[in-house]
Amino acid sequence: MSEADATIEPGLPAVQVAATALALQGKPLDKCKNCLAPLVGAYCAICGQEQDAHRRTVKGLVHEVVTDVVNFDSRMLRTAHALLLEPGELACAFREGRTRPYVPPVRLYLFVSLVFFVILSFANIGLLQFAVEITGQANFTRAADKNFVVKVDPKTKLDPATVERMKKVGIDLQPGKYDANSVPIISGKAIFFAPIGSVQSRLPPQTMQLIGNLRKAVNETTSGTVLAPSDKVLQGVEHIARDPAAINGPLTVWVPRVLVLLVPLFAGVLMLFYFRARKHYYYVDHLVFALDYFSAAFVILLIAAGAVQILPGALVAWLTIAALGIYLILAMKRFYGQNWWRTGLKFAGAMSIYLIFILAPAVMLVMVASISEA
Repeated sequence: MSEADATIEPGLPAVQVAATALALQGKPLDKCKNCLAPLVGAYCAICGQEQDAHRRTVKGLVHEVVTDVVNFDSRMLRTAHALLLEPGELACAFREGRTRPYVPPVRLYLFVSLVFFVILSFANIGLLQFAVEITGQANFTRAADKNFVVKVDPKTKLDPATVERMKKVGIDLQPGKYDANSVPIISGKAIFFAPIGSVQSRLPPQTMQLIGNLRKAVNETTSGTVLAPSDKVLQGVEHIARDPAAINGPLTVWVPRVLVLLVPLFAGVLMLFYFRARKHYYYVDHLVFALDYFSAAFVILLIAAGAVQILPGALVAWLTIAALGIYLILAMKRFYGQNWWRTGLKFAGAMSIYLIFILAPAVMLVMVASISEA
């Protein structure tokens, strides 16, 4: 038995045993800066305080950041690999207690969403812009026994079935030139992830004047009634008609706000469909899964924002929708561990409820709020 073993009394805490052994060997002992307990190793065994105070010179800080980023075994890169290539792995790791290798779900969600909006801002790409243009005109001066005549731009292709359906409701679509007695039909085309300034409205000055006069007329009619706040929406529409990117600023404010509710509600829908497994999956587990999915969704949308600069917008839109759906069903299969048949049914049911009763009303709310502030 060594001298160190002979002097250590049985029953002492492990940290004191280790501290005594080191002291007998003549090695200097530091004290925890938080609780002053003997410090053995990088962390205090009593309170968990880290020994490293993280005080760095600028050179040392830059070196540490670069080392962490380029290190392929770093936490961030492991998290990115799991998020993109292993759907459901991050949620599984949290549920199984393997949290050390990955970035925590809340921190990951906040980081990815912040990067999404920052990159769009620096790249001068808008979330949404509206290209407003005249697509036809309507002549409302008609005989009582005739349809309303709507003149449509001759370049517009009219589907015969559509023409017949419109006639049944009293509207006669006809290609032709505009005339002074007709009212222009104005439509807006939503364009996602286009460079700000690249989308232009094509409305003549007289049409803009007509929109302004219409807003004033509606405002005078609804003044003092419950419909009075609608003037803000009409004013927003007028601004968007002048500037297609006017809605982009309010959107970047409202989308993160609404997501604070959309993410927990998504977790609630999942909990509803996996209610029989409530003993194994707590609400927090579903919430972590939702946070990880929305983090992946931000990455997919960021990729889509880059792809739409070189590919047709419609193609990118369909590919993005497909990627979001495929990622979700793969993540559900991995995380909840059920067969493909049950996973597919629950995917369809959960998404139907979420899209119809939660996401669609939320999108409408965001659009109205954003237009009102445009």
